[in-house]
Amino acid sequence: MFFAVVALLYIPFTLINLVGLVWEHMVFAAIVEVVLLCLVIRYSWKCPRIEIRKNKSKKPYENCTNLARQIIFF
Repeated sequence: MFFAVVALLYIPFTLINLVGLVWEHMVFAAIVEVVLLCLVIRYSWKCPRIEIRKNKSKKPYENCTNLARQIIFF
């Protein structure tokens, strides 16, 4: 959830930097950056919360790690 908040704060900063004289590659890079930040928000929101269990045989971040592997390796 922390990464979603950081991404939400960083998106306006990225778009404000486009005010004034900009080149095409700067606009393209800003669009790519905003899309990637939206993906960060989506996946951090979608990642399951850690549940406190009495059985500590499972790793607490196993679900998020598997989600990250699915994102990276499809």
